[in-house]
Amino acid sequence: MLVALSALPPSARLYAQSYDALFLPAPDFVGLGAKSDPLSVRDLETASLLASGVKSEGVTAYMARIDAYLAELATAMGPTTDPAARAEGALTFLHKRIMRAYRADATTIDGILDTGLYNCVSSAVLYMIAAQSLGLDVQGVQTSDHAFCVVHLPGRDVDVETTNPEGYDPGTKRAFTDSFGRVTGFAYVPPGDYSRRRTIGGKALIGLILSNRVVLAEGAGNYSASIGLGVDYDELERDASARSFLVDRVNNLAADLVQRGDYAGAGRLAAAARAALGDERRLVELAQKAAYMGAAALAQSERWPEALDEAERARAEGLGTPELSSLIAAALNNEVVALAQKGDFPEARRVIEARSSLAGPELAASLSEKVGESELALAIQSLPFKDALDAAQRELASGAVSRPAWERATDVIYLNEANRVARTGDWLGASAIAAQGADVAPGDGSLAAAARSYKANFVALSHNAFAELYNSRRFAQARDSVNAALARLPGDPTLLQDLGLANKALGQ
Repeated sequence: MLVALSALPPSARLYAQSYDALFLPAPDFVGLGAKSDPLSVRDLETASLLASGVKSEGVTAYMARIDAYLAELATAMGPTTDPAARAEGALTFLHKRIMRAYRADATTIDGILDTGLYNCVSSAVLYMIAAQSLGLDVQGVQTSDHAFCVVHLPGRDVDVETTNPEGYDPGTKRAFTDSFGRVTGFAYVPPGDYSRRRTIGGKALIGLILSNRVVLAEGAGNYSASIGLGVDYDELERDASARSFLVDRVNNLAADLVQRGDYAGAGRLAAAARAALGDERRLVELAQKAAYMGAAALAQSERWPEALDEAERARAEGLGTPELSSLIAAALNNEVVALAQKGDFPEARRVIEARSSLAGPELAASLSEKVGESELALAIQSLPFKDALDAAQRELASGAVSRPAWERATDVIYLNEANRVARTGDWLGASAIAAQGADVAPGDGSLAAAARSYKANFVALSHNAFAELYNSRRFAQARDSVNAALARLPGDPTLLQDLGLANKALGQ
């Protein structure tokens, strides 16, 4: 039986509206579902016609036709009171007057009345109506792929294979044995084979009309119609098996929607099903899957804000999963990175702030740092030396970047400036800038190494200039050259050695 709206959030109820109508049972079924077996003949007629798809306004006319046949059957039985004779006579009468030919998909009662075509379910239901009208105690029998009836006679039960005119007590008739499987494709399941057969009441037998119609509807791709049939089945049977059958129908329609790329439709269907049926485990899982796939499809199209909106809605409705959390992290990261790459750092930070509850503190902090590093990287590339240093300091002070990230950036700023100065030939100026940077941000030691390298370049160039003059025996000029170098780099061992050579050559 369907339940009242569950305590879904208002947003989820609104989201579900386009599929709500699928979960409304036919009004006439509501009363029938509350009744217990055995149903009266009139209730059997009503339920079987409704299950066959006859509209409420058409039920009365079909019932009148059935009642006319039942009156004719009663007349044909005459004064016969023997239950066995009446049970067999009912089958003979139905095949002579109504049922003309077997067809596997002829599952409805109105179909028998209009065309004479029948299958195991429709013939069994019609036989149950006829037998009960004669005062007989009759039930249905269900196997894995077949249905028939059993009549409870004084002292024994007799099977009635309703698809065959020789089907009364079929195990005793050679004509039945020869024709039944050939005509219907089914094999007879004898009474002793209890593991393969289940005795059912009239409601369950009529429910097979609905389940057969579901098979036909889904075979034609009409999954929405199959849910309506499943709702009626659930309302009629009101047991765990019927509810599971209905949930299967929901899953099949959802799978069809997903296959066609309608993830939002699958989400609305799941929400409507939960609102109508309650938080069944499989429905919650379906809702979670639909929400994830909808968000994932948007993310794959790089529609990051829409993907995050969908994920946020799912979270608000209690549909979060580890997979959805991973998708949120990836989508938010991609949106923030895309904004940062365009240089729109304020918008990137606004997005992080707006999605902070969705991201969680750890992811939000990580993304904020990533934005700060991107902004700092742009500053390094585009700002003059001192401005870049100021920008890096501001990023550190604001908490936008970590100290290790600030230190790496500061290293790059100093190294860029040192290289710029070195390209002018001022090796000692470049060395001084690199050494200053090494003091401010030691980092991995690359600035200190650069300072030593620049100094070594200055010494090498100065020595080479000295050597050229000395080898040309221009000793005074060689001495002046090395003195000029020592004035900039006092105490350098190589330059002091060169000065000594020059003085010696000059006799000093």
